[in-house]
Amino acid sequence: MPIARIRASTPANARSLSGSSPSPAPSVTAYDPTQDQERVRGQLALWLVGLMAAIALLSLLFVMVASDKDKGDAVKAVLQVVFSPIIGLVGTVTGFYYGQKSKSG
Repeated sequence: MPIARIRASTPANARSLSGSSPSPAPSVTAYDPTQDQERVRGQLALWLVGLMAAIALLSLLFVMVASDKDKGDAVKAVLQVVFSPIIGLVGTVTGFYYGQKSKSG
């Protein structure tokens, strides 16, 4: 059974008991997930790119502030563990997002 959205429509000559226009009568249309999918894909891509940028900026800031070589090595180790998978995710999501956009139009 398909999901439906209810849209309101009011006849032009309709009046309620108080003399003002009545509440619109609902009409049912089939749900089209395309707009919601595009919105969520865009938000996901932006969040992942923002996360990647935040990690890069914070690690750069930490390296600039850190005076000890050991701290720099610790940041390098953390970036190898955290940053590499994020770059893979961002690449996958943006490739999928723009690939779907080019297919659809």
